[in-house]
Parts: sequence; structure tokens; C-alpha cells
Amino acid sequence: MNINPLERQLFVDDEIIKYSNNLQRKYYSPSRIGIVLQPDKPWELNCLILYGSVVKDPFSGNLRMWYSSFSAKRGTGRDVLYAESTDGIHWNKPDVGIFEFGNSRHNNIVIPASHPGHPDCVNVIYDSGERNKNKVYKMTCARRDINNENFGIWTNFSPDGINWSGWKGPVLPGYGDRNTLMYDPELKKPYVIFTRPPDMMKHENFGKRIVVRLDSSDFMKWKQSDIVLKPDLYDPLDIQFYCLVAFRYESMYLGFLQRLHSKEDWMDIELISSRDSILWKRNGYRTAFMEPGFEKSLDCQWIGLSTNPPVEMDGQLFFFYEARNACHKLPRSSCFPAGVIGAAIMPKDGFASISSGFVPGELITKQFTCPGGKLCLNLNAANHIGFTEAGISAGGTGVEILDQNQWPITGFRLSDCIPLNGDYTGQKVEVEWKNRKNCNILKGEKISLRFWLIHSDLYSFWFEPQGTK
Repeated sequence: MNINPLERQLFVDDEIIKYSNNLQRKYYSPSRIGIVLQPDKPWELNCLILYGSVVKDPFSGNLRMWYSSFSAKRGTGRDVLYAESTDGIHWNKPDVGIFEFGNSRHNNIVIPASHPGHPDCVNVIYDSGERNKNKVYKMTCARRDINNENFGIWTNFSPDGINWSGWKGPVLPGYGDRNTLMYDPELKKPYVIFTRPPDMMKHENFGKRIVVRLDSSDFMKWKQSDIVLKPDLYDPLDIQFYCLVAFRYESMYLGFLQRLHSKEDWMDIELISSRDSILWKRNGYRTAFMEPGFEKSLDCQWIGLSTNPPVEMDGQLFFFYEARNACHKLPRSSCFPAGVIGAAIMPKDGFASISSGFVPGELITKQFTCPGGKLCLNLNAANHIGFTEAGISAGGTGVEILDQNQWPITGFRLSDCIPLNGDYTGQKVEVEWKNRKNCNILKGEKISLRFWLIHSDLYSFWFEPQGTK
């Protein structure tokens, strides 16, 4: 693979690692803030559903959420609702004034349920490359037509995310009902849907829920690839893959795989990774990125993340999730409301780290072309006293640069590195050597990085262009 050092290089997988010793990979979970949205309007009944999206407005920087609820007016149908926030914690449900409820348009309904059960799995993106101003906001969802027929994935368009032009489709007949939408303008076909195939029951996995990938260049004509995810021999027999939320994050793709534990009927989420959004890798431990809460809590059985990348605000990644005290069967508790929307946070790049104890650890990256500029790290090396001239016996974190023959480069040796100490988790610390403040002299050269760590957690590295000082 080609490493682009101007993008953050994370350690979620082994793709950029050539060699490591005395190190381990740690995976992390976001910290729950708590409930940020709950059903408090007459048209929301008692269950909010975030098979929906949260998008940062490209102009105001405010957050915009499209979510659903079981419609009080239309039985089990689902209205598409809209909310706004400046900080991700306090949300406003504005009166958009489009559709009536109870003889009033004072509500936040942007798309009403046309019949029982639909629309479902609403995905919204802002398309920065769209030239038609009436289609800059795009939506997909699973639904049927007004006659309760033609089930599949439909599309919709809007100039502002509030006023939608009307359903087109189905563009993917029979697909659904869980589907997510990824937008990556760097792909040849920038629109990608992850969902279940129409013939799921015919596959060799005997009807278990699996994930397929479809892509499109125009948002209307879609082509399916093969199955991209299905349970394997290392999964419990009752595991099914309910849906996949995938997104581009710096130099790679990350995915939140929602897993249904069908025997006891509860959900959790696994972090997975990819370099092309087609071939996905799962960590060997199959650990949960997010788990349900304790029994009788609002998230005791069902937890699912919104269908968008985490939103970055002030160096933190915000995750929005739906929490329910029931899955497909009756709830284990009698507490209400039955469905709410919560928020959780994590430091930037904080999905995984390469970590060491008090025994020195070493990591060498694969070779890449040096872009010059400053080498930056996202690192926690707190409570260390630094390096000795002889090496790393005194503790801390340091970096040396190797040439294309894997020899240390004069001036960039470990003994030249100014020790890195302190907690820079989610932040940036610049690497400097005694007589070198940047790597401009190495621009265009093939290099590798050798990290030496003692009791440190390294989340990512990248280069930033600088002057020639």
C-alpha cells in the first residue's frame, strides 16, 4: 500500500507497520455523555429512532440531525424529524412549518410517514461536489410506495435539508431494510450503500443477516459487489450482522458493525477497518466498541450509531446513538421512554493505540516518501523523565528516521531526538531533534520511522508542511 504521510496514520490495523516488538494494541470505547434527545412532543410517541444522520453544516458549523419516531398520527409509520445543535449536547427541534399534525404546522416533521412502517433507515449526506443546488443534500431510505408496494431503497434530494423534493425509486428494489450511506468524493463512484441483499435467505449462511456493498456515480444507478461481511468461525453461532456504518477517516476507512446477538436479542457494535471500503478487517479479539448498558437502563438491549462519521468538535469526536430498552422482543424492563438518543465522546484518533509498558517497545513503519515539514504525533507519554544519551533506559518516547536501507539518518537518530513527555491525547506534539526542527532536508527521500516507547500510547502520526527554518 502507498502511505500518504500528509494524512493521519492510525494504528487500528497493521497495514503501516513493518516491525514491532514489546508492544500491544489497545482498543478504546467512547465515553457516554448521556441522553441528548428524548420524545417530548405529541407526534413522537415514546420512541426516537436514530437510523438517521448527524451532519455538521459546512457554513455555520452547527450540527443537523435527521431522526425518526413512530408516528402518533399514522400508527406504526415513521415520520422523519429534524433537530439542530451548536454543541452536540443541547438540541432544538425547530418548527419547520411544512406538514400538519393536530391541525398545526408547528412541528419538526420534514417527511411524514406515508403508511404504516415506513420510511425506515434515513441516511442524509451533504454532497460538496454537487453542482445542482437543489440536490446538495441527498437521502436514501428503505420504504414502500403509498400503496404499500415496491419495497426497496429510495432516494430523495433537498437544497437545504428541510424541503425535500419527493421520493425517487425504488432505485434498489428489494434491498433493505437496514441500509447506510457513505459519501467519499475520492472514490471513482463516491456514493456507497451498505445493506442486506434481497436474496439473503438463499445464501450459504442460512438466512443470517449479512452485509453487501453497492456503489454509484450518479446516486440513481447502483452496482452490487459481492458480500463484504458475514459471520465466520470465530463468531458465536447466534451472531448476525445487522448493519454497517462506514466512513472515510483520514488515511483509511472505519466501520461500526452492529451485531445482533439473536439468541438473547440484544445489540452491540464492533469497530472494523478497511483500506478500500471493500475488504474489511476485524480485530482478533472481536471486542465491542460500544455495548448496551446495565439491565433496566434505557440502552439495556439496543444500541446503534447514527449513519455518519463521528463529528469533530474542539478536538473531540462526537458519536450519536439510539438507545432502547427493547430489541425485537418485549423489553426486559418497564422503564420509559423506550427509545432515546444519546451522545458519547472520544479524543481525536482515539480508536486504538500502539502501547508499551516499562519494557522498551519498538515499532518500524513501512517505507514512504518524506514530504518534508514537521513530524507530528498524537501521543500520551505522561509521567516520564525522558531519554539518556545512551538510549531509552530513562523512559519516554522518541523517534528516529531510517533511510531506504533502514540505517538511521545522521541528525535524526534516537540520541538526537528531544524526549517527548506529557499527555497529548487527541492533540498534536511536534517531534524535533537537537539540530533539526523539521524534516525539510529529507523531502522526497524514501524513509521509515522507528518509534521507541516506554509506558506510552501512540495513536497516530502525520507530517505537516512547514517553512525551511
